[in-house]
Amino acid sequence: MSKVSLAISQVYQNLASLRTRWKLVIIALVALLVFLLSKGPPPGQNHFVYLADAFLHGRLGLSGSGASLAEVVNYQGNFYVVYPPMPAVLLMPFVAVFGTSFDLVDNFSQPVRFGNLVYA
Repeated sequence: MSKVSLAISQVYQNLASLRTRWKLVIIALVALLVFLLSKGPPPGQNHFVYLADAFLHGRLGLSGSGASLAEVVNYQGNFYVVYPPMPAVLLMPFVAVFGTSFDLVDNFSQPVRFGNLVYA
């Protein structure tokens, strides 16, 4: 046998001797690693972050920063988010501390998506 096939058989024997719990932990860690390495850049469509910032400044509509967002309605110079405002209300403390650079996608939704992937 070559050294490569010997090494592969040794790894396989080591994995086969592990308990089921450790096998599942290894699978979950590999899945997490693949998931984190394969995610793309954030889309920059943080509607609720900008809406939370508007709420913190006493406005209902976004200012000029909302012009670049995809799903907003332009009405009399203000841009209004078409989604219900509850996520923006929940994000207000985070936006107050971190500002509009707070990335909703990286900070919240990726762990939730991974949780859905593992438990699906």
